[in-house]
Amino acid sequence: MTPSTLIEYLVHHGETRADGLYARYLFSDRTPVEVTFGQNLARTRRFAAGYSAHGIRKGDIVLVILEHHEDLMPAYLGATWLGAIPTFLPHPNPKTNLERYYLNLETLTASSVVAAILARPAVREMLARKLPEGSRPALLDVDEVTSHGLSPAPSPHSPEDVALIQYSSGSTGLQKGAVLSHRAILAEIAGVGEFFDIGQDDRLLSWVPLYHDWGLVCVALHALADGIEYTLLSPIDWVRDPVIAWRAANDHRCTVFYQPNFAFNLMTRRIKDGDMDGVD
Repeated sequence: MTPSTLIEYLVHHGETRADGLYARYLFSDRTPVEVTFGQNLARTRRFAAGYSAHGIRKGDIVLVILEHHEDLMPAYLGATWLGAIPTFLPHPNPKTNLERYYLNLETLTASSVVAAILARPAVREMLARKLPEGSRPALLDVDEVTSHGLSPAPSPHSPEDVALIQYSSGSTGLQKGAVLSHRAILAEIAGVGEFFDIGQDDRLLSWVPLYHDWGLVCVALHALADGIEYTLLSPIDWVRDPVIAWRAANDHRCTVFYQPNFAFNLMTRRIKDGDMDGVD
């Protein structure tokens, strides 16, 4: 029977292709990390157990604010496992206007009735200082959340259940959320796959972050549904040295590379012939 939800695909590939490569994260300051479908399933169940221990239930909204890291998808899928509604938000970086960032976050958490925010200690401590205590969501730490063992069977899921709230950037006003079901996400994946003729021999590459639907749906979730691999670069690393995308495509034999038009234009301006030495 063909899976009809993201969690069914997660379990199917995690059990039938446990040793198959699902995700590869590339870093400028540490060695690449590769995650198999089996490891992704186990780590997802670990996040789900921690969320459950903190009272997260079906229908609760969970914000995930993590840096470029191999825990991104398990943190997202762990909430989905319980029937909760996850969403990624950008992690602050050196160029972030922190005053505006936390003001936007305060408005968003109040308007969306957020149950919890998952973050590393530095961001979590800042949130504790910036967000009003009375209306503040539960602030969860990754290490603590993943210390509760493995969750049992997932919550029953329907294709019509909400799998994601995709927020706009907020650059022109209040961030707006689009509510997407499992069916809608899988329909987009199927349409994109058919249009670009993406098959089992393809390998996806992107630097587009997972808080963007392009990075999340068209790369990470597409790979999850099709049982293929993706390689993800940090957007900060890519902006600093755009040629790393071509080197990654060369080293890992990637066949599909997604990025916006402006990024291809930037690469033609920034990358010199000498930078391509050693690239096929």
